[in-house]
Amino acid sequence: MLRRRLVPVAVLGLGGLALAGAAPASARPAAPGKPAAIGKTAALGKRTLHVGSRGPDVRLLQRELTLAGVRTHADGQYGPLTARHVAMFEREQNLKPADGVFRPSDVVPLSEAADASVAGGAQAFQGGSSPGRSRPSTPAAAPAPLAAGDRAQLQPDGTAIAPASAPLAVQQMIQAGNQIAKLPYRYGGGHVDNFQDDAYDCSGSVSYSLHGAGLLASPDDSTGLEGFGSAGPGRWVTIYANADHTLMFVAGLRFDTSGATAAGSRWQTASRDLSGYVVRHPNGL
Repeated sequence: MLRRRLVPVAVLGLGGLALAGAAPASARPAAPGKPAAIGKTAALGKRTLHVGSRGPDVRLLQRELTLAGVRTHADGQYGPLTARHVAMFEREQNLKPADGVFRPSDVVPLSEAADASVAGGAQAFQGGSSPGRSRPSTPAAAPAPLAAGDRAQLQPDGTAIAPASAPLAVQQMIQAGNQIAKLPYRYGGGHVDNFQDDAYDCSGSVSYSLHGAGLLASPDDSTGLEGFGSAGPGRWVTIYANADHTLMFVAGLRFDTSGATAAGSRWQTASRDLSGYVVRHPNGL
């Protein structure tokens, strides 16, 4: 029978994490001489987190991953995409096993990475379509850049920059779309209760972006999106849906799984044949 061994805690830097108890015997040992951090609102380290876990500690983990550069949607639910981002962080930190399970012994490395990123001196890790690769980035806590004018701009890396004049909801839709822009296509992908998946189909992709702006509570299929919002094109967002496919235009950029393989991203500047679709838009947008 395994017994838990309690260890003392001490303050660490800016990250705001808490190591509340020792890891089980199977957990990775913490690096010697590295104290744990004490958080303000929720504590990491009280339990091992994995797919299916949920709660304020999961939300804190997701926020700290974003601070460390692995952009993760903070919804408090540990889905496959969160596990993928944890595994990416574990690989970059050379933590073993790098299996997407967040153990109490991972708290210190994550806290240090988040602290370094906030301080502006980190080699941050950015989530995307190439797990295991790291590259320098600006601290994830910094505001997303905005483009001049009223049209979104497609970047060389396949992400989009929202226009500065766009409503906040449009900016949030673009930020959410960026998180999955280069993830693979899979039929039925994204149609899970917490929107977290490792691949997304057409309606799952549109649903994820809408959810990022708080416009959709659960994923909808293409037929369901035929009734979303209001009829006709929108000022900022226009959704095209029929029984077979869904896509949308956000601030002038097309967000579409069709053509994403060739373009390298769901965000595309080219238009396409739009006949045979029901045209909808989010209310007010």
